[in-house]
Amino acid sequence: MLGFSKPKPAVTGDVKSSHSPNRYRVSLRNSLSYHQTRNAVLVAFLIGIVLSSVQIYLDYFSQKNELDELVGDVLVTANNAAFHAAYNLDDRGAEQITQGLISNLPIVSATIHDDSGAVLGAATKDIEIPQTQFKRLLFGDQSLIDKTLFDPDIHDKPVGKLIVLVDPSLTADNFIQRSFVVFGSGIVRNFFLAICLIALFYYTTTRPILKASQPIQEGNTDQSIPLPENHKNDEIGVFINAFNDHLATIKEQHQQILEVNENLENTVESRTTELRREREKALRNSQEKSEFLAMMSHEIRTPMNGILGMSEVLQKSTLPPQQREYLDAIHESSKSLMSLMNSALDYSKYEQGAHEFERKPFDLHGLIHSIVFSTGSSAESRGLTLTEQIDPKVPKYVVGDPDRLRQVFINLINNAVKFTDKGSISVFAKTGTMKSGQKNVSSTDILFSVVDTGVGIAEEARDKIFRPYNQANQSISQRFGGTGLGLTICKEIVEQQGGTIGFTSAVDHGSNFWFRIRFGIAESTDVEERVEHSEEKTSELAVPELNILVVDDIKINRKLMSAQLGAQANSILTATDGKAALELLRENSIDLVFMDVHMPVLDGIETTQIIRADEKIASVKIVGVTANINTETREQCQRCGMDLVLSKPVNQSGLKSAIHFLFDGTKVNSDAGALPSQQSAEILLDMNILQEHQTMLGDERTATLYQEADLSARELLKKLHETPLSSADLLEQYSHSLAGLCSNFGFVQTGILAQNVETIAINNPDAITSESLDAVRRSCEKTLSLVATRL
Repeated sequence: MLGFSKPKPAVTGDVKSSHSPNRYRVSLRNSLSYHQTRNAVLVAFLIGIVLSSVQIYLDYFSQKNELDELVGDVLVTANNAAFHAAYNLDDRGAEQITQGLISNLPIVSATIHDDSGAVLGAATKDIEIPQTQFKRLLFGDQSLIDKTLFDPDIHDKPVGKLIVLVDPSLTADNFIQRSFVVFGSGIVRNFFLAICLIALFYYTTTRPILKASQPIQEGNTDQSIPLPENHKNDEIGVFINAFNDHLATIKEQHQQILEVNENLENTVESRTTELRREREKALRNSQEKSEFLAMMSHEIRTPMNGILGMSEVLQKSTLPPQQREYLDAIHESSKSLMSLMNSALDYSKYEQGAHEFERKPFDLHGLIHSIVFSTGSSAESRGLTLTEQIDPKVPKYVVGDPDRLRQVFINLINNAVKFTDKGSISVFAKTGTMKSGQKNVSSTDILFSVVDTGVGIAEEARDKIFRPYNQANQSISQRFGGTGLGLTICKEIVEQQGGTIGFTSAVDHGSNFWFRIRFGIAESTDVEERVEHSEEKTSELAVPELNILVVDDIKINRKLMSAQLGAQANSILTATDGKAALELLRENSIDLVFMDVHMPVLDGIETTQIIRADEKIASVKIVGVTANINTETREQCQRCGMDLVLSKPVNQSGLKSAIHFLFDGTKVNSDAGALPSQQSAEILLDMNILQEHQTMLGDERTATLYQEADLSARELLKKLHETPLSSADLLEQYSHSLAGLCSNFGFVQTGILAQNVETIAINNPDAITSESLDAVRRSCEKTLSLVATRL
């Protein structure tokens, strides 16, 4: 039975398919004719060989049997005649008998002896063709037959002997000739038989199949084969029906595959979109977590500084022993809490990649000396020895970030002191590879190590030692405390500078924490010039009187910042939005602008871009102020051209630090200007902000400001409730203004609720409900009532 594979569809257009119908038909017919003939001839040849071989084989054994019978019969007949010739001593008769024996083909010679051994008659055949080894192999070697002539009926004693030499190979020639005839005739006979069978199969099988497969030959591979009328009930009909059924199954499966592929593509696309959303959500959550951690850590630092400062003041006073013991406990606990908050804040910054590393020349040897000296007292208090060893090859002056290097060393040394009960702690520094070149591009790898004889680290805890919030085990955390952020911060600092960090440790035998950082190589003159320049700058802390423009869409926010800046005797102008700010900038000589980032009409970003594009006012210093400061907002403010960004609420020292940074280069942390804020939805009023305002402005002026804040907040609440829920833009504007006001004056809960409304208005306007606006109103009324009792 022949099978046909489904040909590929022809390519449309100008390119001709290699499976054209005519070519396919000719190829199919030629292929059938050639293969059928070749196979038939081959089969006929093989069958002929097999059958002829069997016939020759049978003929061979038949001839051998006939030969044996012939020799036996001849000897039986000749034995009687030879007996009488020997008995009568008939020489002539004996001669005739031997001649008669050699006339038989296989007998070579014959001899008759009398009873005395005398030869009565002998005859030998002349053999013209020598017998080959092959003939001997077929029929065997010559054999000598010795027959005693004895007939008891005639004479009681033998009368002589008949000796015959038989050579069976003499009959091989006849056998070989006959075998060639049989072999050749068998092949020819079978060949003609094969030809007849080919013709029979062609007309009964092949031709109907070719005719039925006409649609396939013409390229119509998706159509069923028509069933010939005269082949409905035979094998061809079964074959065609099976083919058509198989073709229908293929079509059905192909359709199913197309549907499955389409569903799979849709599923993959849907799943990919879902995974992308989940990833973006996870990234947002991680960023929000980091921002929240940074905010909370920062906000707690200010009240903790107050606690530490006041406890230090009390420690200098005269107190009873028990009260002094309580005070010392408060002071130590406050220092521990401050350390934890600083670690959390540092980790959050490094995790977000928000920290920028300095590249300045400094005295590396001196830095290590000062670190060991400053931490030596804590080591000595535990009975430990703290030493340093600096390889002479380590350059004294290098270019890098000394503050971050100091932070890594202090974390590692403090860890070593914490986890070492007895023994020593050693700080090592040695140089690695060095690349020579020009002065400003020469660099060297320096390997630092902090080795202790402490408790060591168990094998199972080593994989997580650099993970955030992880310590070696629970008992370590309970015994020594800490957040588990110290080593994580070290890892971030080192790796963000392109370095590597690691450790080796053995339980109860101590640990070796090492890190490698590449530093530029500096000269002593570079460090000296920098120190002199720094001294000159610090001597110029006084800032000339400035013309400052405060831009904020909330009136009370403008008044508050004006009051804060007015304490520094600066000339203050205010503007309600970016458009008004541009007019004032073009009409007045302004040195510094405090720009609210989010405002109606023209926001801070757009206003800054316009300012920077205007040559007449482009040089003005601009400080962005926003309640929602994050990495994205900060980058956006920097891209548009702002010189600095501060987060609300801003205290007076923060404003002063910003001014010094912009006009005399004194370093400022943009987050340092923010007042401590207790960002919990449970808190109505942040007393830290209220107290800071009272300290700075006085009780009477503060009361006036907060009364105006009360009026502004109620006005914004009224606008929120009068705005239809469908007006998302207005709701966003009013809720943002209310959130900014609350941030400046410490209305914590109301600010959080207003900010939530703003977020919903931006991301999902349809989700705004009257209940959320009512929650803002109720919180604001409670807060304003509380403020009235505190003023």
